[in-house]
Amino acid sequence: MFNDAIDDQPHSAAAAGSVGMDCNPNPALLEPGVVADGKNLWCRGDGSIETRPGLKVCTTFLRAYLYALGAANPNLEIYAAGFLDTPNYEAQIFFSSTEAWAVTGDGNDLLATRITVGGVAPTIAKRQSPLVQLVDRLFYLDGTGRITWLLYTAGTWTNGQVTTFSTGGAIPVMGNLVAQAFRLIAVEGQGYKCYASAVGTAHNSADWVSTENIQVGSGSGDPPRTVLATQAGFLTVLNGRSAYQISMESATVASWSSLQVCGHTGCVEGRTAVVIGQDVFFLSRFGVVNLGALADTVSIAPQDTLSYPIQPFIDRINWTYITTAFATTYDNLYLIALPLDSEQLPTRLFAYHLKLK
Repeated sequence: MFNDAIDDQPHSAAAAGSVGMDCNPNPALLEPGVVADGKNLWCRGDGSIETRPGLKVCTTFLRAYLYALGAANPNLEIYAAGFLDTPNYEAQIFFSSTEAWAVTGDGNDLLATRITVGGVAPTIAKRQSPLVQLVDRLFYLDGTGRITWLLYTAGTWTNGQVTTFSTGGAIPVMGNLVAQAFRLIAVEGQGYKCYASAVGTAHNSADWVSTENIQVGSGSGDPPRTVLATQAGFLTVLNGRSAYQISMESATVASWSSLQVCGHTGCVEGRTAVVIGQDVFFLSRFGVVNLGALADTVSIAPQDTLSYPIQPFIDRINWTYITTAFATTYDNLYLIALPLDSEQLPTRLFAYHLKLK
């Protein structure tokens, strides 16, 4: 002790048994790694953690329409969903094995309208390519891989198929569709060719010329898994063990060129591939990767993937049923659904935060 009045500074000071303390860490923060195994947690970016936000109910058409068919009815499963946006009509489109619906508006718990063409509902294949809009039509593949379209005009739905080229020859069975530069691009289901429609139209046989195609890959047992429309007018083709980029700069398909972006891994299931900004995220055999990073590497291992923090779950993937896996984006998240252990369908979504990494 000392007396401030006489400014008598102590000669020495001691506290028996004191070892000291660390004043640097903020006691309000958690230690790194504490929430590494947390489920349904959301890092807001300001140092706070909360449960992830949920999604609002868009429509209850399953409960209102299909539940009457019985809980075990296979029609309860949704096969595909997409969006149709024209100057006069906007709707979310849903397909099951035997029914199709349109949901208009952006409110909560909306009513779905059944889609019929001549009194019959259009059908779609299970786990086929996404619904793709070109100008005013919605294109998709039917159960046999044929190019099919759906059109809404003045309150009436019409549909049709394109099965032959302009010369009359049969169009091959397709595995995936995408729209880019006002063309519909179709990739062979069993092959290496990407076919391009005419500019602005793809619903007539005259819109498809058999020679308007480009071959992607080496032809050595590495067929395309999916084709994606990416920035600057390019197409990105993900094969099973490689990835290519197609330049559509020329107005003539014969002048298009392809470049291999990655040759040491590929996409195991096309529906896990999502375009996010200037990059492409997808599931490889090693885990979730982004194509931009792969382009600069000479090899890949699990620790090089985005999903390495959840590697214990990646190791549990049921690869036998990997065709049931799929991915999408919501807010700042890349969301991927994976079948684990003995599951035949995914039961969990895994989230990668695109901003916080």
